[in-house]
Amino acid sequence: PVKGTSTPVASNLVITNGGTPASTVAVSASSVTMTDSSSIGFTATGVGLAINAATTGANGLDTGSLANNTWYYIYAISNGATTAGLMSTSATAPTMPTGYTYKMRVGAIRTDGSAGFYRFYQRGSRFSYVVTAATNTAALPSIASGSAGNITSPTWAATTISQWASPTAAVVFGTISEGSSATAMLAPNNAYGAYNSASNPPPAVISASAGTVQWSFTVEGTLAAYYASNAADGNAQLIGWVDNL
Repeated sequence: PVKGTSTPVASNLVITNGGTPASTVAVSASSVTMTDSSSIGFTATGVGLAINAATTGANGLDTGSLANNTWYYIYAISNGATTAGLMSTSATAPTMPTGYTYKMRVGAIRTDGSAGFYRFYQRGSRFSYVVTAATNTAALPSIASGSAGNITSPTWAATTISQWASPTAAVVFGTISEGSSATAMLAPNNAYGAYNSASNPPPAVISASAGTVQWSFTVEGTLAAYYASNAADGNAQLIGWVDNL
């Protein structure tokens, strides 16, 4: 361990569901530098944490119990001798266990309607949902679907992605698909042109060919996207986000 004025940083960070995906999260890193309220840093090496959010305190939830459809933020914390994990509904100020003063937020995940975490994998700051059969993550989250807007005018249907992307996301990414000779398109704001515009094309378009294309947008203030499709089989999905750690 090393102390000194610093900023929070994690090296070779990996976060995923633990042995019981409904309530546990595993965090590993070659090193994590946490800071206290005075920005004094403490670096722990060889970090391996198992957080069970069905409990409270160090290596659990900071307070209360898991709630349905709620964002939880994942922390590495330390008292200067022991490093532990913590989860909280606060992205900046978790309730710290007694004696623990150093912290770094390392990720975020949301519960489903039964207070269970979705399947996920995070490497560094990049979070992805993990499609897993017979679980609450059996398919990628859909953020828009069906016929909407107008691809030639164009007019856009606004869709929020805050249900699926963390409020701390800096970049969001996913796929857009259609299954016939239709056209579907997606953009981070509604100032983009028609699907076939030569001067102002939307960042993500799939046209006249069944399949899928990937997209990636910088979050422009709010977690929203703009969608248009001329057929019922258009669909935009979220894969994940890059967290602003």
